[in-house]
Amino acid sequence: MSDFSEISEQEITMPYDDIEKDEKDETPDQADYKLSSYGIDFDVSGLVRRLNNDSIYLPDFQRNYVWSIKKGSKFIESLLLGLPVPGIFLYKEDEAQKMLIIDGFQRLETIKLFYQGIFGKKKFELSDVVEEFDGKSYFDLSDELKRKIDDTLLHATIIKADNPKEKNFNAIYMIFERLNTGGVNLSPQEIRNCVSHGKLQKKIEELSKDDDIKLVIKLDPKRKKDQEIVLRFIALSDNYNEYNGNMKQYLNNYMFANRDMSNSRINKIIENTKTIFKIIKDMKLDEVIRPNGSLNLAILDSLWVGIYHRHNQNNTIDKVDLKRTIDGLLESEEYKEAISTGKTHHKDSVINRINITVEELSKSK
Repeated sequence: MSDFSEISEQEITMPYDDIEKDEKDETPDQADYKLSSYGIDFDVSGLVRRLNNDSIYLPDFQRNYVWSIKKGSKFIESLLLGLPVPGIFLYKEDEAQKMLIIDGFQRLETIKLFYQGIFGKKKFELSDVVEEFDGKSYFDLSDELKRKIDDTLLHATIIKADNPKEKNFNAIYMIFERLNTGGVNLSPQEIRNCVSHGKLQKKIEELSKDDDIKLVIKLDPKRKKDQEIVLRFIALSDNYNEYNGNMKQYLNNYMFANRDMSNSRINKIIENTKTIFKIIKDMKLDEVIRPNGSLNLAILDSLWVGIYHRHNQNNTIDKVDLKRTIDGLLESEEYKEAISTGKTHHKDSVINRINITVEELSKSK
C-alpha cells in the first residue's frame, strides 16, 4: 500500500478531470421557482460609491479580476463615448440589504479601478482608445467628461428569491451559473462560495488546507474541487439519508442551509473531519481509494461516512481491525455492486453503498 507520508508535491496537485467523468448529475432540478426581479438604472458614480462601501459586492475570495488594461480601457471608452454596454445582474440579500454581483463583476471592478486611478501596480491610464482619451486617467479628464461618465447610466436587473431558505436558492445558483460572463467558467464550488459565503464556507476553506486532508485528496486546489469534496463528506456524514439523487443540488442545499451554523456545531465538524482524514491517512488506504490510479469518490465517500459513524460510536478505533473490516468490505459482492456505477445520479446506489459501509464498519473494534 502507498504511504501518504511519501506523497510528492506533484501528486498533491493532480487535476481532478479524471474523477469528474463519473460525477454527472442527471436528475432534473425543480422547475417552479418563486423569484421576483426588477430593473433599475444606476449612475456610474453611484455604483462606485456602492462598490466602495460594499453594498454591492462580490466576496474577495471568490474570483480574481482577469481583464487586461486594454480590455478595461475599451470598456471605459464605451462609457465616455455614450455607447451601449451590457447590463449587470445583482442578487438582493434580505438580511443585510446588500446586493451580490451575479454577472458584471469585470465591468464593475474596471469602473472602480478607473475611479481609484490604479490598475494593478500601475496608474490606470486609458490605452488603445480614441486620441481624446488616450493616456488619461479619471483625474486627467476634463470636468465635462468627468460629469459625463459620472452620470452615465448602467442598467441592473435585481433578482430576489421570495423564499431563499428553501428550494429557491437553487434558482439563484442556476442564474449565477448560466448568466455569469466573466470570461472563465466558474466551478460549482466557486459559485457556492460566492452565494453561500459564511462560517461554513470559511471553515471548509480552512479544512482544505489541512496537511492530512491534502495528502488524502491530492487535488489541485485552483478550482476549489478540494473544498467541494470536504463539503461533500461533511454533508453526507450529517444527513446522507436526505440525498436526493443530484449531488450538485444536494451540496447547494446543504451549504446554503448551514452557511451560518452555530460555533459549537461547526467546531465539532472541524474536529471530526480532521480526525477521520487522519485515520484514513494513517491506515494507508491510498490504493483502496485509487484502485485505478484516480480518486474514486464512490469508495472514498462511503468509507469516509462509515469511519465517521464508527468513530462517533466509540472514540477509540482499532485501526488494524478496522483495516481488516474494510478489506472484507471490498470483497463483498453487495458492496461491489453498490459502487459499480460510481455515479451520483443513482440515489439508491449512493445511499445503499453508505448504508452497507456504516453497517459493516460498526462491527469493527
